Amino acid sequence: KATVSVLNWGRGRAPPYTTWRRGWGKAEPWRRPCAALVSLQTCSTRTSTTGRASAGGTTGSHRSPIRVTSKPPEAGPLRSHRPPAFCEPIYLHFYCAIDTNRLHQQTRYPPHQKHRRYRGALDALRRAVAAWAAEGCSFVMDLGDIIDQTNEAEGTVAQAVAAVVNEFEKLQAPHYHLVGNHELYCFTRDEMKAAIPRIAAPGDAPSSGAFYHAFSPAPGWRVLVVDGYDRHVIAEREPPADLEASYQLLERHNSNDVRAPRGTVNWSAGLTGTDLRWMPFNGAVGDAQLAWLAGEVADLTARGERGVVCCHLPVHPDACDPACLAWNYEAVLSVVHGGNVAAWFSGHDHGGGYHCDDAGLHHMTLPSPLHTTDAAPTAHGVVELHADAIRVVGSGVVPSRTFALKPLKPPAD
Repeated sequence: KATVSVLNWGRGRAPPYTTWRRGWGKAEPWRRPCAALVSLQTCSTRTSTTGRASAGGTTGSHRSPIRVTSKPPEAGPLRSHRPPAFCEPIYLHFYCAIDTNRLHQQTRYPPHQKHRRYRGALDALRRAVAAWAAEGCSFVMDLGDIIDQTNEAEGTVAQAVAAVVNEFEKLQAPHYHLVGNHELYCFTRDEMKAAIPRIAAPGDAPSSGAFYHAFSPAPGWRVLVVDGYDRHVIAEREPPADLEASYQLLERHNSNDVRAPRGTVNWSAGLTGTDLRWMPFNGAVGDAQLAWLAGEVADLTARGERGVVCCHLPVHPDACDPACLAWNYEAVLSVVHGGNVAAWFSGHDHGGGYHCDDAGLHHMTLPSPLHTTDAAPTAHGVVELHADAIRVVGSGVVPSRTFALKPLKPPAD
């Protein structure tokens, strides 16, 4: 019998049994509904995860419970139950900051945050790939930061990224990668395309060559891959064309020296709430991509489809540490709220988080494998798409959740 024990420590800043801003509360055990969820083949019989799992509905300000019929566990590995309304599952994976020179170290950087368990990250990926291969999948999505900034300084970029890419290449299913801040620390955009397969839009996509695109993994569903770093100030490898304008934007909202090298200045001094998003390691979705996103949202809504967005950056302050938000998250939300977008999956904040906003959009920030432990060595998940719900089946530090879906919006006249 697989029982998942859920402990709501987030990024280590709140004790258990405390309800706090992300809507996470008292730790509680949750018994897996075996008739409805994919088996977690690499999960131990009792696993500590981050976040609150609920078989009956969502957590946060929006609660729309759905009932799941379960049955007693059977002997042997559990398999997926495919109800009639089931769409082929998509598999999402958040993989962050593998550093081949630090696989046998545990570091604390910055000191006030939880340790980063580099030595377990590659093993977590191997476990994930084995689980996905055994179960079968439509595609795999990496949410960014498959390499660490220290690789660039130490001259180990090629071997570090190859270690990660080689594991992904063992998959038979298509797999995609997103641009994170650590990719920008280590690569130019052209170097990314050469080193990381499928990080850019495929050649036959309307956005060919860009780092955002859309595809349909199953009838009635569309995945929107968003580049959260259209605008940024990460100039180590390739200064963006609008670097000065982006610095000026940051300086209007952050009085600290945002041009200082990383680690030499406390960029968050004096900032609170969503003002914390004005950090040099974040970025923004540019005007051209916003227009593309608006067009995709309008089109999928007109066709009676639902959308799922994957982006390295979160876009809701209650689903992450506000210091990890996209600079123009409000503009992005105004676009995705205009149609049938069901969920926004992101990375960046290693502690993870969840929130369902007032428009019914589910925001899930997946925890990093750098937060795995010996007791919970995995950090991946499966996302099942249903007609009335999305189910996230987590493993290890990734929590399991069920998102009730709002009714489809009618096409605009």
